[in-house]
Amino acid sequence: MKYATTIKFLLNIMSKKDKPLQINSVELSDQNGFSFPADIYEPVNEDHYKGTIIFFHGMNKLGNKDERMVALFKAAARANFRAVAPDYEILKNHFVDGQSVHDFAATIRMVANDKALTPSGKVGLFTASFSGTFTVHAAIRDDVNHLIASLCSVGVCYHPIETFTGLLDGRGADSYSRFISMKNLLFIAGELDSVSEKALSLGIDDNFVGRKHQFEDYLKTIEDKEKREYLEEIGRKIYAQEDLATPYAKHIQMMQDAYFIDEGLKNLKCNVALIHSEDDKVLHTTESKLLCEQLKRHHVPVKMVITPLLEHADVQFKIKYLIDVFRLINGFAFFFDHIKR
Repeated sequence: MKYATTIKFLLNIMSKKDKPLQINSVELSDQNGFSFPADIYEPVNEDHYKGTIIFFHGMNKLGNKDERMVALFKAAARANFRAVAPDYEILKNHFVDGQSVHDFAATIRMVANDKALTPSGKVGLFTASFSGTFTVHAAIRDDVNHLIASLCSVGVCYHPIETFTGLLDGRGADSYSRFISMKNLLFIAGELDSVSEKALSLGIDDNFVGRKHQFEDYLKTIEDKEKREYLEEIGRKIYAQEDLATPYAKHIQMMQDAYFIDEGLKNLKCNVALIHSEDDKVLHTTESKLLCEQLKRHHVPVKMVITPLLEHADVQFKIKYLIDVFRLINGFAFFFDHIKR
């Protein structure tokens, strides 16, 4: 059955059963000095091993221990894939940093070239959100592109100038994303000293699982009146949905210059599945649509699915959603079907 693997994967994500799996905590390292901790989820039935997938976690402090990501790792293992889940400090600290591209590329090389992990020598890549940007940048590199069989990104930032402007110009983006954006723009502007970094990191944490007022409490301890008022104003504008994009337009452009890809996409040698929530409040569906258009222009095999299902904690199999369920299955199947054993 063509869609059996995908259906099994999606059902396992939703399953409340937590059957035991073999999970090995390792250190991935190479002769070039790259080293990352990783959890490896072994396929539940080794005799039916279907391939190896590297999961690149998003920008949050939990890294590869985020329950949402862990559910994906376990679902993949129960569908008889080997799930490799590295952990990256840069992403856990919410930095949009080009070093992540090098880190991802090194991880791909290490996992793909390890015959014990990847007998075929080619891996699948599963990523999301801003990590999708770094993944695509890594995947176009000549030292890596031949090692990738398939790539799936659930949301992606393709046009940074649109993304960061949209998050910061007061159009209603959530405070979590606005704090992360400001932390990165201050970093680029050379204004992120240790005090500012701690304050904005606490603001990010306040909005990760519900506001806890750590940001405001920390500001009260800052003795430098000018610094305290400066950070208070940033916090006020973040929560009041005031424009923070215009003052940092030059630095947003620097993001665009660093992370926008056009002609480089022709170096991709794998199939690409783009899955995007139709009601994404952080990365607009335009991001996936623009990337999809460019991939087609460069004759890269691509399938895009814009779906309402990802916004629901439990997939609702109502009549009006049946076509969306099929589209979602079809999109993930495009990814899974091209991973090599």
